[in-house]
Amino acid sequence: MEIGFGTGAILVNLVKGFKQTEFFGAEYSSELFDKAVSRFKFCVVIDKIALRKMETANTLPFENNYFDKIYIESVLAIQVDDSLQKMLLELKRVLKPGGKIVMNETIWLETVPFSRIIEFNKKSFSDFGIIQANSMFPYLKSWLNLLESLNFEIIFTRDLNTLKPGNVNYNYKNLRSKIFTIIGKLNGTLNSKMRIDASNYAKRMKALLLTDEAHMPGYLIVTKAV
Repeated sequence: MEIGFGTGAILVNLVKGFKQTEFFGAEYSSELFDKAVSRFKFCVVIDKIALRKMETANTLPFENNYFDKIYIESVLAIQVDDSLQKMLLELKRVLKPGGKIVMNETIWLETVPFSRIIEFNKKSFSDFGIIQANSMFPYLKSWLNLLESLNFEIIFTRDLNTLKPGNVNYNYKNLRSKIFTIIGKLNGTLNSKMRIDASNYAKRMKALLLTDEAHMPGYLIVTKAV
């Protein structure tokens, strides 16, 4: 299962690569859910993914001990305060014993002072309605300690900047997904309102960051429920 599948690009690639696997997707945003459905139809994989609309952000519409593996990207880090812990507990509820979670999340560097994290998140929430990364568990060590306290075994942790991208063997399904993405970007470029929104977003983010110095690298964390 992928939680927070957004526009569905990752699920399309997974379906292509693992044809014998049963796939599920859960998404809270109605707008993203509808966009992903359009992509799945365009890529002719809509019948290969069981989709669920989440009624609340931290509750998964699945029974206990259901999944072998869960993938989650850019969802956990933006959970506010102890919502991160609650979401991890919900993930563990639906995961089979020994099941794995693969997380791709941004986490604050330890060189970023806590006061700066609070200031950054406050401005981000005011401007965009979401925080940049959790402040109750701000650093990688905090995340690992939290996971272990919830009886997750840490299998693998890596800064994504140190990983080399793998080769993608494009076929009919994920080439169509790439085309779907390109069409979406072209529509955004041609839409004057979307161009203005994108420009304003870039300006506000630049003002928020103040410097080009890295604040939140992406981390890949693989855990197992024990």
